[in-house]
Amino acid sequence: MFRGLLHARLKAADQAIASGRLDDALRITSEAEISAHAKGAKLRARLAEAFIERAREHYRADRFTEAFLALGKADRCDGSPEKIDELRKQVAAVADEVSRQRTERRHQVELAKHRIHAGSLAAGRRILENAPEGEEEFDQLKRELESREKRGAELLAQAKKRYSEKQLGAAIDRLIRSRKINAHDEAAIQLERNIVATVIKDARSALVEGRLAQMKHDLDLLDPLESAQAAKRELAECLTLAQRASRALQTSDFDEARRLTQRLATLFPQAKWTKRAIDLLVKVDENLLQLGSGPLGDFNSNALANTVAVPADVRQQQNALADTIGVDARNAVSSSLAALHLLVDGGGSYLILRDSHATIGRAASNDPAQIPIFSDLGERHAEIARVEDDYFLMSPHEVEIGGRRGRQQLLRDGDRVVLARRAKFTFRLPSRRSSSALLDISDTTKIPNDVRNVILMRDTVMMGAGSSNHVVCPGQCANLILFERGGGLWVRGMGRNEPASAVELGTPQEISGISFTIQPWTTRTI
Repeated sequence: MFRGLLHARLKAADQAIASGRLDDALRITSEAEISAHAKGAKLRARLAEAFIERAREHYRADRFTEAFLALGKADRCDGSPEKIDELRKQVAAVADEVSRQRTERRHQVELAKHRIHAGSLAAGRRILENAPEGEEEFDQLKRELESREKRGAELLAQAKKRYSEKQLGAAIDRLIRSRKINAHDEAAIQLERNIVATVIKDARSALVEGRLAQMKHDLDLLDPLESAQAAKRELAECLTLAQRASRALQTSDFDEARRLTQRLATLFPQAKWTKRAIDLLVKVDENLLQLGSGPLGDFNSNALANTVAVPADVRQQQNALADTIGVDARNAVSSSLAALHLLVDGGGSYLILRDSHATIGRAASNDPAQIPIFSDLGERHAEIARVEDDYFLMSPHEVEIGGRRGRQQLLRDGDRVVLARRAKFTFRLPSRRSSSALLDISDTTKIPNDVRNVILMRDTVMMGAGSSNHVVCPGQCANLILFERGGGLWVRGMGRNEPASAVELGTPQEISGISFTIQPWTTRTI
């Protein structure tokens, strides 16, 4: 490089350093002729110090990325390695700490926001109490928290006022809205307890007095309150029995209405009106029986039933059940065959038990129980007994029935029974036209012959496409009734004039689109 030009470039680099244009100075001093010159080396040393100072400025302003870049440029100027490394370590340590604090603040913001929006205002406030002042995100959350606390308090005050005025529906509405905002407010929790207690008391009084529509209204009020579900369970069961009895009465099924009312009287003896209702229903049955056995019943055993205003589908089922009484018992199945195996094409495998008692135990036994299960059970782990229309489960072991622990309990429709980890089933009463029960076996529970359902048969078993049948059949098919007469099994369609056919064990049969085979039960391994 010419001497004059070299001098000019050195001067330009010097001016760039002096004016703070460090990147321009770095570019000039990086030229080979300049960096090799003695004055150039001095300029690069000054430039390194300038970059170090700039890194310090960025460091003090928490601009850590810029500080690292400036230190890298100081390295290129052959600055003091010890000084650069020391500053770089300081920047890295502080940058890590600041990053950690920022991450922690972001976590606090998100956590506080989640708590507030989930209705945990107290938890959100505890988080915000430790938040640094002057940060917009935290300040905004604090304002939102205060607004929600104010709105929750207003709704709670409205709920208390409505409760004092006996406007329970409006009180529950305000309470729910208040608890959505502030779920853990002790005053709201106590008000909910008071409301639930009041409504339950009103519903019990309504049931005692026979005001069933009012009782239903009271219990419906509690539907949105999760805490009320356990308290209302007994009354809800009573209401269900009353509703079923009412429907049976409307369809002139007086025997069913009486049975259900008796169950209600047993469950809730305080309702004295049930005794009067049972007496009236008994008299209805007695009067109908006397009329049917008199001159008016000579022409047609169904004459009386046909005069009652009963819906067509219900009358059809009533006639079908009544018609089975007169069926001859030829080709009857021996009454000694208490256990039968029903195979339905496309509908699965069923075990039918005809006794009033059924034992449950492990299958791997020299003397297996009537319901053998491949599980670690005792040989006679439990027993189901039918007493009139009720079913009881009894066991020498403590088992779980409908979420309740015990050794003897009345089985209710829908109760899930857990005898062991691989011994579970759900108790069902599918049809109100039959007292036969169904044990719906869990997928994790195995019974010989791949049985998925056990039927505890009492006189009749309903078969068809609907879920109200004991045996649910696939496709389009008519409903059938399987019934006992003279110790044997018969089957017929639900139509009024359809003939009954004797069931021949081991012989496939097809009736009204349902193909099935019934055979003696024999245990085989799976």
